[in-house]
Amino acid sequence: MVISIIFLLASISLVAFNNARKKARDVKRLADMAQIQKALEFFYEDNNFYYPYTSGYGEEEVSGPDCWGWDSSNRDYDGDGRPFIEPLIDIGIVSFVPNDPSAGVVSGSCFAKDGGFEYRYYRYPAVNAALYGCPQIRPFYVLGITNMETSIGNYPGNPGWSCASRDWSGEFEWVTRMYE
Repeated sequence: MVISIIFLLASISLVAFNNARKKARDVKRLADMAQIQKALEFFYEDNNFYYPYTSGYGEEEVSGPDCWGWDSSNRDYDGDGRPFIEPLIDIGIVSFVPNDPSAGVVSGSCFAKDGGFEYRYYRYPAVNAALYGCPQIRPFYVLGITNMETSIGNYPGNPGWSCASRDWSGEFEWVTRMYE
């Protein structure tokens, strides 16, 4: 009987501990997004545009599509150890760009919404803003977290982002954007 009670208490403690770890990783993800947004703003102040998409900056996939220009935090195609938003590192805005706390580098999928964890970034030109029916016809970036651990669907407090004919909130559990 005593062993059963100890086993039950240990099981409850383990579940509570695992839930606390998931919440801590989600808090880290949100803090990372705030840090990345600040770094992108510094880049914008220096260059008058947000950093362009990855296919022109060394993260192309050798044997297939380059995730259609999306920069993914867990794909380092050029093997330099800097998989995410490299210009922010190269010009000295940050010493490293955060990576999802649950992700390892190089995922099998460009889009890890199927259970993987990653951050993703893309800068859209003004023509896409017009094509998608966005409220402003200017270039903009989309920055998102594919999966959070403590929610299913949109994370509570998700700023979200959609235009008339495209909803990025369906692709990410947390997503934001900024116009140039």
